[in-house]
Amino acid sequence: MNQKLKTAVVGLGRIGWQFHFKQSVASDQFNLCAVVDPLPDRLAEAHQESGCKGYSDFDALLQNETLDVIAIASPTTYHEEMTCAAIEKGCHVILEKPMTTSLESADRMIACAQKNARRIFVYQ
Repeated sequence: MNQKLKTAVVGLGRIGWQFHFKQSVASDQFNLCAVVDPLPDRLAEAHQESGCKGYSDFDALLQNETLDVIAIASPTTYHEEMTCAAIEKGCHVILEKPMTTSLESADRMIACAQKNARRIFVYQ
């Protein structure tokens, strides 16, 4: 029997909430451990629905959780920084489209993933 992947969802806007959060909760492959969002009400709602921890700060998530996968549904301007930080902590990343804002940024993200033997999965 396979163990569930310990996961977190970053960004609980429309796509983050309706897809990444809901599917992580419903999946028998994922153990949703935590979520990150700047809105306290959304964090409380996520905790009530799933029992997961809530963080208002991405760095706090990385410092306090040991995860296998992080689903990032934050604004695109944060994708490179968050993806590389997650990968450097040993996580694979499910990344909401678009991947990033430039080809150079995408190249840096891919290089980070290759260096750390992690995967980036761009959703949609």
